[in-house]
Amino acid sequence: RSGGGAWAQIGSSTGSTFTNTGLTGGTAYSYYVTAYDGVGNESAASATATATPWSSRAYQPNGYTIEQGTLTGGSLSSLYSNDSVRLHVTRTGTIASFYARTTIAVAERATLRKLAISYNGYASSPSASMTLAVWNWSTSSWQTVDGPRAATTGDRSFTWTNTSAPRNYVSSAGEIRYRVRGERPSGASFNTRTDQIRYTIEY
Repeated sequence: RSGGGAWAQIGSSTGSTFTNTGLTGGTAYSYYVTAYDGVGNESAASATATATPWSSRAYQPNGYTIEQGTLTGGSLSSLYSNDSVRLHVTRTGTIASFYARTTIAVAERATLRKLAISYNGYASSPSASMTLAVWNWSTSSWQTVDGPRAATTGDRSFTWTNTSAPRNYVSSAGEIRYRVRGERPSGASFNTRTDQIRYTIEY
């Protein structure tokens, strides 16, 4: 049964397992099991077990800050989806860097169990190196989650996931920051191009 509602049969199995799908996150579900013998006699009910599936939510960036370089194409909306309409941060010299941010509900942070951040983008020059990082609020520093590694001039997707201490990466006000940084030691101009950053939480 769901919450304090009426009991209802949800299925049957001839094996030792059964999977209940299509549940609502954050809602408590209670279960008991009975068994039938070969002639249809039903056993007494087992003890009741209760479980609450996680709730999940996806967030888009609601802002960004350019740390080094100049915006030469795209906008905040370019970070919403993988549609090839990219945000370009151009730099002549060494480093092109920006971070995208979003804000989740404080109540969701309080029970946060998992944080995943997805990225899709590339650098315009293969001689650049790319580093991805997430801001760790507990240490007040950027924590590298991928790289530095040689850049690619074609799309590269990457997803970082944390289940051990996800609240370390969310401020008390619910803010999450994710940084994209490209570096080209030769000093020639290049840009970082990003067209998807998505934050997914489970709580």
